[in-house]
Amino acid sequence: MKVTSNRFQEQYIELYKVLRRYLWDIETVKMIADLELSVYRKLPNIQDIKITLHRLKRKLLQNINSSPDLNKVFLSFDSLLEESSEVFVPILNLVTTN
Repeated sequence: MKVTSNRFQEQYIELYKVLRRYLWDIETVKMIADLELSVYRKLPNIQDIKITLHRLKRKLLQNINSSPDLNKVFLSFDSLLEESSEVFVPILNLVTTN
């Protein structure tokens, strides 16, 4: 399925709403920042997002397993990535961010 970049951004925001409830070590904070950068690129790459999300999930596995909220947002993000074959960027986003 073709997906706009805004869907990935919205999904990241939902994930971040849950992640910010916790205190994370600096390595985890860097991983969260890497995910944010991959999602908010002008032309996001699905593979980059998948790889970055997978690394973060591995790091947070214990937390994800013990928190229904974390588990839910990660599963939702995974579902979006699995159903996405291409990313489209609204032209307005490209024009206004230069």
